[in-house]
Amino acid sequence: MSFSQWYRNYLQASLKKVGLNDTIVYMYHKYKLATTGCRSININNTIVEFEIKNRDDYIWLSPANQTSSAEFRIAERIVQESKSGDVFLDIGANDGIYSCIFAKCIPKSTVISVEPHPTNIEKLERNADRNAVSVHPIKMAFSNSNEIKELYIGANPRRHTLESGENNEAIKVPVRTGDKILADEGYPTPDVIKIDVEGVEKQVLQGLEQTLKEGCRLIVCEVHEPAEADDIRSFLKNKGFKVSDLNLDRVQTHLIGKK
Repeated sequence: MSFSQWYRNYLQASLKKVGLNDTIVYMYHKYKLATTGCRSININNTIVEFEIKNRDDYIWLSPANQTSSAEFRIAERIVQESKSGDVFLDIGANDGIYSCIFAKCIPKSTVISVEPHPTNIEKLERNADRNAVSVHPIKMAFSNSNEIKELYIGANPRRHTLESGENNEAIKVPVRTGDKILADEGYPTPDVIKIDVEGVEKQVLQGLEQTLKEGCRLIVCEVHEPAEADDIRSFLKNKGFKVSDLNLDRVQTHLIGKK
């Protein structure tokens, strides 16, 4: 029995009653952070390692979250539907979970990682080095315009967004259409696209009009505004995709489009 299981079975309820549970959990996570440094994910019998720098990382990459979170099952699905030599466009790459998994699991692949936040990009590059894989980082945000915009900073580094809301802190980042950057930089047309951009999915897709026509056969899009799901479905269908919902949990809506 692991310490976590033993704690939940025999101590947690009592410590909650006296108000000590949060303190003990915090101290335990601090200890694990100091002694671990990284955590691994097993995707289709391929081990991919990721840096742990804070409590959010530790919890996000915990075995329990790997089992319950839709994110890791989507990563498995993308790997299962991809093939050797595929080009993967990871929009909203954050610290490189999807990028590193794809690069390590798919032979001869090309991975293009789009992420505007400087700290996330640095972490993505360290994770790629840790796994001895090559990715092509694009240090900007994709949308339907070419300009400088504010990126609003979330309390969780996985929640930065171009949409204003409760987040007051912001940094200025370059924003481009995906079509423009892929053409200007000479990147190959992606076969597989993942989009996780905290509410600006429609704008990102609008900036990929030409790319979606040219050859992309698989797209997975996390929809953060449920009211926009129908518009995104229609957009993808108009581009020739057969669209279905990935109902993996009650929290997140994911659409998958296939040609």
